[in-house]
Amino acid sequence: MQEIVFDVINTRYNSGKPFIITTNLTIEEIKKPAELSNARIYDRILERCTPIEANGASRRRIKAANDYYETQKKLGLI
Repeated sequence: MQEIVFDVINTRYNSGKPFIITTNLTIEEIKKPAELSNARIYDRILERCTPIEANGASRRRIKAANDYYETQKKLGLI
């Protein structure tokens, strides 16, 4: 799977076209990967991308909490 990810990133990198990547990794994890095998992927990403950190509540968790509440309400449990 890692080779497939590398091929996608490398193809885009070599084409010179822009790309957008989202990840749950911190910038420190990208700059200093725990596994050396990820370094060649991360190096290409860092060279082409400008990291932008987006902090905030997870929309999925908020929705799940709301759905849970609504289900409990409909069942008369609250």
